[in-house]
Amino acid sequence: GGAPVAICPEDLLAGKVDVAIVGVPGNTSSGRRDAANGPDAMRGMNTIALPDVQSLVKPFETLSVVDYGNFAVDIMSNERTASHVVAMVAETAGTGAIPMLVGGDTSLLYPGVSGVARVLGNGSFGLLHFSAHPDAEGRGGHTISDRQALFLLLEQGIVEGSETVEVGLRGPAVDADTLQWLRDKNVRYHTMAEFRARGSESVMDRMLQE
Repeated sequence: GGAPVAICPEDLLAGKVDVAIVGVPGNTSSGRRDAANGPDAMRGMNTIALPDVQSLVKPFETLSVVDYGNFAVDIMSNERTASHVVAMVAETAGTGAIPMLVGGDTSLLYPGVSGVARVLGNGSFGLLHFSAHPDAEGRGGHTISDRQALFLLLEQGIVEGSETVEVGLRGPAVDADTLQWLRDKNVRYHTMAEFRARGSESVMDRMLQE
C-alpha cells in the first residue's frame, strides 16, 4: 500500500508509529491450507491504502503506518510459532505501536492477545472477537490451534470472560454445550441467528453497549 518499511523497534520509536502491519505466514492450524500466502497477497493489493468509502478517512494520512515485515514461523510446530509471536507482539506493542497481524491461519488470536497481555497485564483489557467460530474447544488432540484460541485465553486468565464479546457465531462449532460454557465464563456472544431475528443495527447497538 505504499507504507514505509520498519525493521526494528528503534524504527517504530523514531517514526512514532501508530500501526505496525506484520505478516505471520503460518499454515499449521486446522482446516484449509495455503493461508501462509496471506501476508504477501495483502501486500500485493492496490486497495489497502485507499480512503475509506464510508468516512472518506485516508488511513495513511490519519495514522503513521509501517510494514514491519514478517514474524518467523516454525513450519513444524504451532507451539514454537506461537511462543515466538507472543514475544514479538510484546516487543512491538512495547514501543506504543499497535501490531496488526496478517495471517496466516487464525490460530494467531492466541499469541496475538497473549503478546498484548505481556505488555499491559493479564485481564487488563477487553476482547472483541468477530468470528464465525467461537474458538472455545476445550477438547481435542491439539494444544494450540484456531479452535482452542479463546478457550486458552480464558482458562489462563489472559482475558476475563466478563470483558469478552464474540460477534457473528454460526456453524457446527456453535452447539449447546459451547454456548453454555461461554455463558458460564460470562462471555457475551451474538450469533448470526440473532442478527437475522433482531436485525444488524439492534445487535450492533447491544454489542457497543457491552
